[in-house]
Amino acid sequence: MSELTGQPIALTAPNVELCSIDRVKEELNKILKDEVASVHQVFTGAISGHALLLVTRDGAEVLTSLLMGDQAAAGSRAAQRESLAELGNIILQGSMGICGDALHIHVTFSVPSLALESVDDLLNSITVEDTELQYALLVQTRFELLKSQLSGYLVVVLGITSFANLLEGLDSWERRQSV
Repeated sequence: MSELTGQPIALTAPNVELCSIDRVKEELNKILKDEVASVHQVFTGAISGHALLLVTRDGAEVLTSLLMGDQAAAGSRAAQRESLAELGNIILQGSMGICGDALHIHVTFSVPSLALESVDDLLNSITVEDTELQYALLVQTRFELLKSQLSGYLVVVLGITSFANLLEGLDSWERRQSV
């Protein structure tokens, strides 16, 4: 991200919480009052689900401005959306890739999509399996750029089967660490 924006970036240690999808809606609605910009990718493999990167509308504008520089004001809306979607793609695949490598779990990603909508509309549109309960990992971190501070949220939505596979992967990782 630092290379793309041309600015040093400091990240705060993330706060990670595992909760029901309803609890995620509740928590995010406390923090994100208006529409949010979301980069959304479906992933499949031993663990399948949805990965989302969420920032406020203002945060999306700041990121787009940093990514595109002087071209942001003159650039087309499509180019702005594409640059933000690509940044989300890099962050989501990087985060999920690190976790997948550590847990020895391979996942494949869909092409990212970008949307501007309310938290409720976004999360209501996501289904893993119609009959499965849905859980989510909610990761909150803060990006600090030269003169801007942005909060970003990573949400990983899993069905019960993928959640069980994730727990199994975490148990295996923990056993490998104690050897």
